[in-house]
Amino acid sequence: MTKRILIIEDDLDHQGLYASVLMEAGYAVDTASDGVEGERKIREGKADLVLLDIILPKTDGMNILKNLKAFPPKTMPKIVLLTNLPDERVAKEGLKNGADGFLMKSKLEPQDLVGEVRSYLK
Repeated sequence: MTKRILIIEDDLDHQGLYASVLMEAGYAVDTASDGVEGERKIREGKADLVLLDIILPKTDGMNILKNLKAFPPKTMPKIVLLTNLPDERVAKEGLKNGADGFLMKSKLEPQDLVGEVRSYLK
């Protein structure tokens, strides 16, 4: 069965790059460009893994995590934060609020993304 990845990222260049790399690797990919749309799609329960940017329009990734923790959906996907914020406290706060991990966008090469996704889906 094909695994489904939801990419919640407002930078359309990053979003498109991540989506094309993951689709080439055989994943089904859905996207959202703001936090409200992203949280709605998480709650629909169709994703196995969510790549969640922290800084988003309408509501940020941390608020999404807090909302999911307070009111969990029926099906909770794995959630990996995407960030360029250099402060590790942000990543630790994300883990505390329910994220399964985090990736630094600035250090993430497209060819490494598939391996990271596979490791979270094991």
